[in-house]
Amino acid sequence: MLAGNTRTGPIAYGIIAAVVWLTYVAAIIIGERRKAKDMPPKYEDAVRLSNHRRSQSSDEDLGGYYPPRYH
Repeated sequence: MLAGNTRTGPIAYGIIAAVVWLTYVAAIIIGERRKAKDMPPKYEDAVRLSNHRRSQSSDEDLGGYYPPRYH
């Protein structure tokens, strides 16, 4: 036996490593879901929304500037 290690040492290490790995993967999944929820709209959605707003307020002159972006 190398360094007097028992058989339960590697088993305990494997269990702890598995728990740490599962916690890490869960944190990644939760973080990516939260990040996706806070993302600005996709280009297609933004263009559709902009066109819809433009058709509703066609009397308003923007003076060459883009309309404000809403999140």
